[in-house]
Amino acid sequence: MTPTPLQSSPWSRHRSSIAAGAFAVFTIIAMSIGILTVCFTSPKAT
Repeated sequence: MTPTPLQSSPWSRHRSSIAAGAFAVFTIIAMSIGILTVCFTSPKAT
């Protein structure tokens, strides 16, 4: 039973893992930018 191009499960798994990794990296970067923005723009209580 040879796998047809439509049944490329390793590729779909690889693609979904790449999508999950990209989403995680994007989330971390977005949270870091948000935290830094809040830290630097909040009024200092001195």
